[in-house]
Amino acid sequence: MIDIRVLRENDVVRSVVATGHAAKSKKGEQICSGVSALMYTLAMSLGDMKRVGVNVIDDEKGLCIEILRGSTKNDAQVAVNTIMCGLKNMSDLYPHSVRIRSN
Repeated sequence: MIDIRVLRENDVVRSVVATGHAAKSKKGEQICSGVSALMYTLAMSLGDMKRVGVNVIDDEKGLCIEILRGSTKNDAQVAVNTIMCGLKNMSDLYPHSVRIRSN
């Protein structure tokens, strides 16, 4: 199971963390690849924004994207919401492989 945790403060996303893996199968590998592609796209998009500070931790535990500053900027939240839409669609399509939890 891929577990995605979203931390929000006042309806503003402050961090997105993905841990775990989908089942070991061809379909599971594709699901993991899809989630990874979306998460890395978010990390790179936020990192390219001049007024947004982001901390990315990618290790054996998972991938953590923390927005340190500029999280209320419109372009940052548009990027986050776009990627969250993709992750939500994956969760809807593969509910036994992807779970999203938000505070």
